[in-house]
Amino acid sequence: MAQDSTQQDLSSPWERLDLAREGVGPGEIYRTCLETLPDGFVLLSALRSASGEIEDFRFDYINEAGCRLNHRQREDIQGHRLLELLRLDLGELFEAFRQVVSTGTPLSQEVYFPADPPGTGKRVFRALDLRAVKVGDGLAITWRDTTARCQGEAALREQTSRFRAIFDHSSEAILLTSPDGRIFAANPAACRISGCTEADICAAGREGLVDTSDPRTHEFLETRRREGHARGEMTLKRADGSRFPADVSSTIFKNLDGQERTVLLFFDLSEKKQLEARSERLAALVDSSEDAIYASNMDGIITDWNEGATTLYGYSAAEAIGKPPPLIVPEELLPLTRDLLRTLREGQRLRNYETLRKRKDGTLIHVALTASPIIHGDGSMSGISVIAHDITARVQAAAERERLIKELRAALADVQTLSGLVPICSWCKRIRDDAGYWTQVESYIQEHSPARFTHGICPQCAAGFYPEATKDSG
Repeated sequence: MAQDSTQQDLSSPWERLDLAREGVGPGEIYRTCLETLPDGFVLLSALRSASGEIEDFRFDYINEAGCRLNHRQREDIQGHRLLELLRLDLGELFEAFRQVVSTGTPLSQEVYFPADPPGTGKRVFRALDLRAVKVGDGLAITWRDTTARCQGEAALREQTSRFRAIFDHSSEAILLTSPDGRIFAANPAACRISGCTEADICAAGREGLVDTSDPRTHEFLETRRREGHARGEMTLKRADGSRFPADVSSTIFKNLDGQERTVLLFFDLSEKKQLEARSERLAALVDSSEDAIYASNMDGIITDWNEGATTLYGYSAAEAIGKPPPLIVPEELLPLTRDLLRTLREGQRLRNYETLRKRKDGTLIHVALTASPIIHGDGSMSGISVIAHDITARVQAAAERERLIKELRAALADVQTLSGLVPICSWCKRIRDDAGYWTQVESYIQEHSPARFTHGICPQCAAGFYPEATKDSG
């Protein structure tokens, strides 16, 4: 009985659609088509008040897809009122339905509609692409669940936004190009490096940016054509005509229309090349220096060692690198060396610090050290650089000079004691010393010089004092 009632109810909407055909039951062919549609389809009849105003709609028919999309059985929908079934305030959408019936103007709108999936216990909102047309005193409505599409579009927009942010804010130049050399987009970094506007870059194309006289350009393009991607160095051009070296990478891909496109990234190597050249010059200076130049980590472990260090200490680079301070520091100076390392770790420097170091053969040498921490631009320290100058000959020469000076001073002191005026008595021949006392001549001279006296008697004195003796001897 319920089925017969349903068929009787359905006869009116099908007649309104004028779907009946001769020799076939009322709208059977078209009903079958509607039942196989993947989109939801309903026929609604307008329910009017005594004044003729539409106050609700009744479900006259819903297809299988509509039941599935609403998570309900057909008998739970057909014959029920729209507002009563949905228990929602449709607001502007309900008014739009009334306008379709009143004016006959079709409705096409994307709406978010609530759904209650069974077993979840919670309401979710689905995106629907909804179309409504007037049929008699009612509506025929189709809708398609576009939630997945909307979510995909939202994800695509989010992904596009991320890529756009990367494109706009990357420090590396990025170009969207085609294999034939056309340029469609250039990011701000590409404009800054090349000195051109995006419009200028796109208008000039590959010929305006790439120095095609560089033989590496053809090789790069051929590799990309053959393998789909390429990377290498080549010469690019700026707006002022100057050339600069660049690290370039490019990949071929297909867009949504199946057309081949390329993304090209390049990085200006000018500063890097200058730094490399400077590093090479510094390395050459270090290698050619006669002074010992070496580097260590913050704990004193040797990390670099030049030829001058090999000459001074006797160890080759292979023997020295990786070794701790005791390799060249005498054992008795190790505590002091640890103190010096602590000072250097605090960021201080040593200038012309004279100390002893030990050669490979065990001999000690005098060196003057200049040491400083290796400090990077961010303030971090990665090691210690040391320059050691051999001052052994200078120290030995200074010691010899000091010895000679002392001897000379002693000799000069001896000479100066017997120089100048010496006060002597004309009668007794005594000499007055520095303290004012009168002493015998021999005592004074022995005190102020290395001379020593032996006592005897001259012939004149012997004749005067000992005439007897001299007479006998005569």
